[in-house]
Amino acid sequence: MVSQGQPARAYLCESHPVRVFCIELGRVLVLFQAMRLPAELQEPLDSLRAFFRGRWLERAGQIVNGAAVLVSLVWFVALFLVYAKIMTQPGPQEVNEPAIWHTTWLLEHGRNPYSSAELPGSTLCFSPFYNYVVLAFQPLLGIDYAAHRMVNLIFLAGALGLMVRAVLRAGA
Repeated sequence: MVSQGQPARAYLCESHPVRVFCIELGRVLVLFQAMRLPAELQEPLDSLRAFFRGRWLERAGQIVNGAAVLVSLVWFVALFLVYAKIMTQPGPQEVNEPAIWHTTWLLEHGRNPYSSAELPGSTLCFSPFYNYVVLAFQPLLGIDYAAHRMVNLIFLAGALGLMVRAVLRAGA
C-alpha cells in the first residue's frame, strides 16, 4: 500500500523490469535526438515536426477524420457495386418485394390496393406514396423490380446527401 504522502514510484526498485526498460528507452531517445540525420531525411522530418508543433491534437483529429472519410468512401463504393448487381437481377430479392410490385401494378391499373378484394397481398410493405413515386418514374423506368430498386437508390442517395449536408454544416 502507498501511504498518503508517499509517491507510488517509491515502491519500484532500481532493478524492476519496467523501470529498467524506461531508463534504457530514455537513454536511446537521448542518443537518437543527438544523432544528426542526413539532410535528405532531416528536412521531411523537420517539416513533419513543424506541421504538428503546437497543434498536434488538431492535426491528429484531421488525420483521423481523413482516414474515416477514406474508409467510408471505400465502403460506399463497395456497397454501391453490390447494390448495382442486385438492382439488375430480374426476380425478387426479398420476401415482400412481389407485394410492392403488385401494389404499384394495382395503382397503375386504377384499382384500390386496400379494397377487400385485393387484401392482404398488396398491403405488406410501404405506404402508397412510395408506389406513386414509382408510377411517376414509369415513363423512364417502367414498373418492374429494377424500377422499384432504382427509386430506392434515388431515395438512398438523397438521404446520403442530407447526411453529408448536415455533417458539413456541423463543421466536420
